[in-house]
This record gives sequence, structure tokens and C-alpha cells, in this order.
Amino acid sequence: MGLATRKLYSISELVAETGVPRKLLILLLEQYEADIPSLMDRNGRRYPPEAVPAILRLWREYKRGIKEEKVEGAWFEETLEKIRTSSEQLAEVASALRTVQAELRSNRPQRIFYINSFPGRDLQPVRAIAVHVDTQKTRSRATLLEADLEAYGENDKAAVMNLREVIMRTFFRLERETSEEEAEQLAVLSSLIKRRKA
Repeated sequence: MGLATRKLYSISELVAETGVPRKLLILLLEQYEADIPSLMDRNGRRYPPEAVPAILRLWREYKRGIKEEKVEGAWFEETLEKIRTSSEQLAEVASALRTVQAELRSNRPQRIFYINSFPGRDLQPVRAIAVHVDTQKTRSRATLLEADLEAYGENDKAAVMNLREVIMRTFFRLERETSEEEAEQLAVLSSLIKRRKA
């Protein structure tokens, strides 16, 4: 089958076909260029149908490197229920209790995720890297406290994946050039990340 009759995908079509977000699809195409079939035509780089299962496989592997630690949260819901019941029984303190309830709802416990791997073949964690995730208005925020790095996402896992990318980019940048003020940050990242042996 020639190029004229064979289906070739653009990046936008791959996004629609695979469901992988565009930003992360481009990252996969860059990191795993040798593993994803592609062709060049007059419109630039295009991808044959066999690229779709390759991308889906790599996307599953990419997401598998993040694991959430389940933290017991039953006490939180039970506390909300006790506050609601007390406010009905004690009319004189109902207003104060509703204020406390609103504060609890807007300050839910942090979640903890672990980064167990990095995409590509260059870096690997020295050990599982714990990151804290909380909710900032309508977005999730992931934070690596010891390195003073953070990233946002539309949900918890997206925020952690974005933070993983920030960690990689910061590590590569600091390896190339580190100011005196950034030396401590590089030391922290170097204690968490190492290069894979060739």
C-alpha cells in the first residue's frame, strides 16, 4: 500500500485516536522516538497505523510509574457528620459550627503519591519519591517539598505527572549550570535521582 492510499496520522489525529493529552503525547514522541514508527511526507512527520498501539503501550508504561498511597480518611467524613448533627441540636452555636464545617471542607487532608520511575532511558529514582498533593481551587497541586518544586494539573495524577516533568527538567538544567543559590537544590535532587548506567 503506497503513501497515497495508506492512512497516516498527524499529531492532532493521534491525540483523538489514543486519548493521550497533546502535551504528554509530544513528550512520548520525543522520549521514545526510536520505538514509534513514523514517516516523512510533504506535510512533515506522519505516523502509520502501527504507531497507535505502540503509543498506547508506552502511555500505559508512562502512567504505571506513579502510585498513590491510600491514607485513611474515614475520620474526616465522620467529623463532618458530627458537626452537622451538633449544629441542628444546638441552635445557639450552629453558626460557629457551620463555619468550622466550611473550613474543614476547604482544607481537606493532603494526599501522598510516589514517583517510582521517570520516562525515557536517562534517569531513575534512587528510591520512591514521595510528593504531596492538595487541591488549589479547581486544580490539584503536587509539591516536592525538599526541592521546593511544584506543578499543577486538572486532577491529582496529572499534577504528579507534571511535577515529574518539572523535576526532570530542573535536574538536567542544574547539571549543566548551577548558581551558588541553586547548589542546595541540585544536592537534594541528586540524592533522589541518578542516571541509569549505559
